[in-house]
Amino acid sequence: LPRIALFSSLSHEAFISLLRDAMEARVFRAGETVLQEGGPGASMFALAEGSVEVRRAGASVAQMDEGDFFGEMALLTGAPRLATVVAKSDVVLLEFSRAAMASLIERQPAVREGLDAFFRERLLANVLRSNPLFSELDAGQRQALAQALTPTPFAAGERLLEAGAQGAAVFLLLRGSCRVFLDEGGAYPDLGEGDVFGEISVVSRLPVTANVEAKVAGVALRVASEDFRRILASNAEVKSRVLRLASERMTRSAQQALASSDDWRV
Repeated sequence: LPRIALFSSLSHEAFISLLRDAMEARVFRAGETVLQEGGPGASMFALAEGSVEVRRAGASVAQMDEGDFFGEMALLTGAPRLATVVAKSDVVLLEFSRAAMASLIERQPAVREGLDAFFRERLLANVLRSNPLFSELDAGQRQALAQALTPTPFAAGERLLEAGAQGAAVFLLLRGSCRVFLDEGGAYPDLGEGDVFGEISVVSRLPVTANVEAKVAGVALRVASEDFRRILASNAEVKSRVLRLASERMTRSAQQALASSDDWRV
């Protein structure tokens, strides 16, 4: 096998159990589709030989080679596939299904611990790459954030934040897009991948100021309000950035409300 980072955190016994009880080798010829964007997902893959191309909305966005793995978000959340993966050459893939992994984890708790640690590092890397807000966190704070992250899939039309409700969590939009609007008819620019929302109400401890609703199915990373406030409390720079962002958004909300009121009077 090539070096696969996913396996490096496992003990020898857990590694052998994973390969013996939860893995199926799959072969795809050059040009064949391995995964289809939007399709159901119940497994992840490690690339043992060859290379694949990752496409989103028909456009090429990445290439993966020996040692890389993909499809873990569907395994973790049950969300639809977030991208299409096509074999660039003849490839050999190691497939790990959710059912086989669940059965193995029941018998081998060490597998759960190793995979959970690795996946949380993977999620944290997504957060740091997607949004510069968290770039100032030190190693301990990043570890705390990794432990607090929960992958949360959502369906098109699902309401993620409700105006007037107390903020229970902060979200980072990993895949998909959301619309932001007011009950009285005002709207804001859409949220895209990498955007953070919910932080204003969590930091200020005030009710949510606008509704956030998914335009398409996707995945967000969720951090509970208590965990977010605890992490921010230990980093003055990140807390200051969040407070400035909150102030800017609240100012825009007030300006938009005033503009809507003026339009109504006219």
